[in-house]
Amino acid sequence: MPFDSRLGKAPVQVPGRGDGVTDRQCTIRYFDIDWLSRHDGPGTRVVLFLQGCVLACPWCHSPHSRFVRSPILFFENRCLSCGRCAGVCPEGLRGPDAREEREVGDLCRRCGACVFVCPASRPDGTAGALVLPTREATPEELFALLLPQLELVRSIGGLTLSGGEALLQGAGAARLLELARSAGFHTAVETSGLLPRERYAAVGGLVDCWLFGLRSDIPGAGARERFGARAENLRFLATLPARVIIRKPLVAGVTDTLEELEATIDLMTECGVLEIDLLPLNPHTGHYYRALGLECPPMAEFIPTSDAVAAVRVFFDEGGLTVTSR
Repeated sequence: MPFDSRLGKAPVQVPGRGDGVTDRQCTIRYFDIDWLSRHDGPGTRVVLFLQGCVLACPWCHSPHSRFVRSPILFFENRCLSCGRCAGVCPEGLRGPDAREEREVGDLCRRCGACVFVCPASRPDGTAGALVLPTREATPEELFALLLPQLELVRSIGGLTLSGGEALLQGAGAARLLELARSAGFHTAVETSGLLPRERYAAVGGLVDCWLFGLRSDIPGAGARERFGARAENLRFLATLPARVIIRKPLVAGVTDTLEELEATIDLMTECGVLEIDLLPLNPHTGHYYRALGLECPPMAEFIPTSDAVAAVRVFFDEGGLTVTSR
């Protein structure tokens, strides 16, 4: 979805850790909003994508979400080669230099000055040659922004916090969930399941539905060892009154093996969590890797065939799970 600019704020930088608790003012850093999603929780959802992630999955479809600070995205095919970016950069960098910051010693400050002067870019958009996608707002500002659309989906969906890893920004996420719940909206949070339990306990009473990513950390191990911290956190969430839906990315040869599927059924059955959503990989994300100056992983190798997806669905269905897939 195009990035929303109605808050009227230019992209900003917040140095330091990704934990909202440590911010001088409780704010949320986010990189996108999906105003009408049918894939991120029950019904039709407004989805807020928060910046920062604890993982670096090679098949990630939003690699720009991994960083605590917003990366500069440089789309070379849109560049006019005018050189204005280097003229205003405190370090004299050009757009490609910011993209390849690993090679120039991380000199890019991500101040956004280049975005403002670029004739092929807009500070409030994502369609230019240079993009600083992350924005920052207080939970109250964000709730005011989301409220009109939330009212439209009140009876058929609600609000989902996704990422990245939404609960890395603990205080801001908790406050936004509190505002939504106080107004009577259904809430959902997507998580990798790898955060300390305290993060989940802190918002446990504010979440109606958990979207829990489940894949192995230790291939070849049993269900208890295979899923590591995820298993312990799933057991905890299963004790809460909220609904829990497992989200399983289908990665050919990684998450669709017989051992992985059997361990998934064993753990879900143990926890009494019987809903699973299968997520085939999105192959259309190479442009984000290129814009970051990263090598795009060979997505074609990770994408399961339609027959393989159907077989996994049958396997889980016969294992007593309620299965959905895109």
